[in-house]
Amino acid sequence: MNNKPLTYSPLMTWRDASEFFHIDPNTGVITSGGSSFDRERGSTFRMQFRARESDQLFSTCLVEIDVKDINDNSPKFVTENYDGRVLENSPRGTDVIRVHANDADTGAGAEVT
Repeated sequence: MNNKPLTYSPLMTWRDASEFFHIDPNTGVITSGGSSFDRERGSTFRMQFRARESDQLFSTCLVEIDVKDINDNSPKFVTENYDGRVLENSPRGTDVIRVHANDADTGAGAEVT
């Protein structure tokens, strides 16, 4: 029996995953590190790792990490200036203009009122 300690190493990463995640070679624990996350830049990261006991005894796995969004973007108006017109004798409640803004966040963080 070999029973050597396992070592963990990355084999392949996609979408700059190694910039954001690290694996401890002794424990296999994957941690965040390096650059800060920006979900709008990338929300899913895929990495392939190897657990190795010897040249003949190893296994690989694919790890997928989803980054959850936070409300970190301000809404932006579609245009900087709006021009509205209304007749001076218009009844109360007459629509004058509709402005519109978008938010780059997702879910409740993207709701604009």
